Amino acid sequence: MALCRAVVLCLFFPLQAIPAPPLPQSGVTITILFTHDLHSNVLPHNVHADRGSVRQLGGFARLSTAIQREKSGNPGGTLVCDGGDFSMGTLFHTLFTREAVELRLMGMMGYDVGTLGNHEFDFALDGLAQSLEAARSSGDPTIPLVQSNLDLPSGHPDSDRLRAEFAAYGVRPYRVFERAGVRIGVFGLMGQDAAGDSPFMGTASFQEMLPAAERMVAHLRENERVELVVCLSHAGTTKDYARSEDEHLARDVPGIDVIVSAHRHTSRWQPLMVGSTAIVSAGAYCASLGVLELRLSGRGEKEVTGYRLIAIDSTIAEDVRIAERVQGFVQTIDSTVLRGLGMSFHELIAYSPFAFETVAYGYTHPGELGLGNLITDAYRAAVRNAEGGKGRPVDVVIQPLGMIRSSFDKGRITCNDVFQVVSLGRGPDGLPGYPLITPYVTGEDLRSILEIDPTLASIKTEAHLQFSGVRFSYNPYRLPLNRVADAVLVDGSGNERPIVADSLYRLCVNLYAGIRMADITDLSHGLLQVQPRRADGTPLLNLEEATVDADPDAAGIQEIKEWVALARYLRSFPTDSLTGLPTIPQAYNGRSGRFVAVPAYDPVSLLRSPNKYTFTLGGVIIAFLGLAWLLVRVRRSRKTARKGRSK
Repeated sequence: MALCRAVVLCLFFPLQAIPAPPLPQSGVTITILFTHDLHSNVLPHNVHADRGSVRQLGGFARLSTAIQREKSGNPGGTLVCDGGDFSMGTLFHTLFTREAVELRLMGMMGYDVGTLGNHEFDFALDGLAQSLEAARSSGDPTIPLVQSNLDLPSGHPDSDRLRAEFAAYGVRPYRVFERAGVRIGVFGLMGQDAAGDSPFMGTASFQEMLPAAERMVAHLRENERVELVVCLSHAGTTKDYARSEDEHLARDVPGIDVIVSAHRHTSRWQPLMVGSTAIVSAGAYCASLGVLELRLSGRGEKEVTGYRLIAIDSTIAEDVRIAERVQGFVQTIDSTVLRGLGMSFHELIAYSPFAFETVAYGYTHPGELGLGNLITDAYRAAVRNAEGGKGRPVDVVIQPLGMIRSSFDKGRITCNDVFQVVSLGRGPDGLPGYPLITPYVTGEDLRSILEIDPTLASIKTEAHLQFSGVRFSYNPYRLPLNRVADAVLVDGSGNERPIVADSLYRLCVNLYAGIRMADITDLSHGLLQVQPRRADGTPLLNLEEATVDADPDAAGIQEIKEWVALARYLRSFPTDSLTGLPTIPQAYNGRSGRFVAVPAYDPVSLLRSPNKYTFTLGGVIIAFLGLAWLLVRVRRSRKTARKGRSK
């Protein structure tokens, strides 16, 4: 293995130093255009603005026009780059493995370089390899890619195929560009948090960011003799400095001049300067194009002289070349993906008489969402309809907020709109969309799951949960892991029943969220553990065994995809005579009391219904107080003894 890595390093990193041409004493301006987290937003989408207004933002055809316009302002001195997660989010990514829509369109738009985000691995290593192969075989220009901390061990079919495809496509640890006489080195990293959001990596893994960055910077500076180092970092910044990975990267690897900071979907209206490193972010979903202007002097000095985020809105004309190609991909989606489901891209599915909460609202106002109720009820109905009342009814449905990717405006809802709400992943069948699974859990484990939202989601906000089939209240002032004081199951008729610790309950969740239930143990430092089980109570080690079969009479498992379940639930509503479409009931317009916070400081509210975690933590606190009291007594005794001797 060591020899193999040494050979790879020699191939990628030639040992000879390349002299850099001298810069003019007056200096030159380098323009860096950047995007990230595009998430397959190939077409424009609606975004809620101030005072309830709606703006239409994004679309690759408009983005292409903006890129060409900005490049014309500094011809020969502009670099166009992307920070990853260019895929996964709309119906266009259903063509990821067979058409590589995003890679081809970004190549046509004139991107110079990009990196891979965690969602490029959602189709597993083999899916990414297929996408790269489809892109290079298409005959279209494609975006060059860099990735600097991916470890693909040899001797494993999935890693070996992706490594071979990296070589064929030209995915490299770094690339060097010359713009206006300036040598620019670009490399790409995957951060720790993003790597943790990549559960389908198989045998591959990601090396730690900082050592990888140090190696890349040293090589680019010493061997490639670059004047400017740009890192495409799929890690991000946060308000919590301890978790703000790109701030740590800039601090600990000062040789980086610019960090294009992706993954967190941050819109940064001014560069974040850490020492001499500029951290920049342009938001998500193709809503903005970032523009950074740097002035480099002949003495090696660098200065930020301009910075903007350009809104990709209706004021920007579409690039006709891109628009025509996009429409061709829409037709391909209709013929290869949707026709078998009895749907089409622009088909009207339902009508909403109100605007649902936005996803951004869900993050800033944690708790029950009408949209979350709609989604979880849809899953419950999908399982019931698939099994025709023959199987055991689902007791509880959960859906993480992080897997709700869009919302519904007031008005008509298309098939594409539905897909964007729960768009992520693919199932074991290889088709887009995560399938629904129904493992069993004990009542004790179910109560642990209920503790995720009031306790653990403050650590990882994507873990805020939405529910169907349960009603509970919680006191945010109670001890962690024991904040849920009242919880009952609620069946489809509204009947309540208690949760019994040693009884088994059927849980419905998508496959990805089921796999990530293991995170509960990590987030709670081992205090909370959830063991998925079969109906007979034995441990379920392979969650795919719990996949719901939509047609038991057909060969294999016919997966129920999240988005298909939601679309069919919307279709099931009564048709309104005015709109001629199934109309969403007002019951989903806001919260309905499925789970509520009841803050209280009184001793009864704080201490009633203690669980084992309260007793454990209480015991630790009592032991600590007892030890403190004992130390005080010892000190006092020694002090008294010293006074006695002094007399």
